[in-house]
Amino acid sequence: MNSGLQQFYYRVVYRYDMVPRVPFDGPTISQFKQFGYCIYFSSWYEGQTMREEPNKNYFEPKYIPSKYFNAWKDLITSLFLIMTQGKDFKESGACIIFRITGLLIPGLGSHSPRDYLNAIRLGIGKITISDKAMV
Repeated sequence: MNSGLQQFYYRVVYRYDMVPRVPFDGPTISQFKQFGYCIYFSSWYEGQTMREEPNKNYFEPKYIPSKYFNAWKDLITSLFLIMTQGKDFKESGACIIFRITGLLIPGLGSHSPRDYLNAIRLGIGKITISDKAMV
């Protein structure tokens, strides 16, 4: 896949979404591996193109405080997004409940399709291409 499609394939990863990180790339755990350049969004507004997303292992303990902090930040930001970005970014009640669930299981709230949509819509002009991605 890397030799044939690497230059044509981009995948989007939003913040601490658990799905792109499970199963993590470890020996003997799974033969599945992510491929392609990664457009990684550290927030709704900031994305960069990288060879691989950072913190590839969802279960890495050093990211736990940051996961919880960002879950709270996403919940609070989503409540005010309609005021700062307009009515097209209004969150439904189901989205808010999903975000609250993400406070209990960090990374779950980042898997929301709404976050991916908002990240692309709000950050498309702000995506940078990292030198590491092109190596």
